[in-house]
Amino acid sequence: MKHPVHFSAVIDHLRQWQADLVQSLKDSNGDSSLTNIKRQVDHAIGCLQLCQEFQIQPDSEVIPIPWSKESLGVFLVADVGENEALECGTPLAVDGRKVILSFGDLIIRRHHPQIGSRKPR
Repeated sequence: MKHPVHFSAVIDHLRQWQADLVQSLKDSNGDSSLTNIKRQVDHAIGCLQLCQEFQIQPDSEVIPIPWSKESLGVFLVADVGENEALECGTPLAVDGRKVILSFGDLIIRRHHPQIGSRKPR
């Protein structure tokens, strides 16, 4: 069993750095290098919060939906049951909305690193 993903301590440190950067930006009249660093810290906090919320492990498999010249550009996620027969599939819905993917979307497979695992870069 994997340990839960917790980034609270790291996020707290980043938030403190974020606050320090905001003050430095005020003192420097908007130094562009500080603005860029603050933007990266903002994004890092958001990414860590996302990984923590959805328990995305560093060894999770990430599958990008590839471009395909043979398809219409959207993919419907369906529950096909044990027999994997597409004609028997039931479209997956979350909060009453069908789950539809398109090119460039990502599928993140948690807790299944043994199935075609893609190592983190």
